[in-house]
Amino acid sequence: MDHNHLFDIRKEHMHVHTTYVMEDPSGNKICEIRSSHKFIGSKATATYTDRYGKQVFLVMKGNWNDRAAHIMNESTGEPVARISRKRLTARHILFGQDTYNVTVAPGVDMALVAGLYICFDEKNND
Repeated sequence: MDHNHLFDIRKEHMHVHTTYVMEDPSGNKICEIRSSHKFIGSKATATYTDRYGKQVFLVMKGNWNDRAAHIMNESTGEPVARISRKRLTARHILFGQDTYNVTVAPGVDMALVAGLYICFDEKNND
């Protein structure tokens, strides 16, 4: 880790649904994360182009009240990642900081997963 700037996350405001984009340091869009309505819990779909030029759709579903969410590859149905937030830790009580557990499938970009969950968390905190 040489303090490389990987991406910025920016909220786009001219959409019906909450939308975030991840941009590389040059301002090129890497990924778009768009929320959608769900009766219970939250749902968002991330769209990006993989290294082979194929468009990939990842669906994030979760319930921040239960403090858990997961990401699935929409076309294959395979799990990509899972995250949970620990409740009532000393760190949370004393400093207001949450502790997260993240499980990422082999071969999946961990930085991408971290960015997706940041967007998902921000959307749920709006």
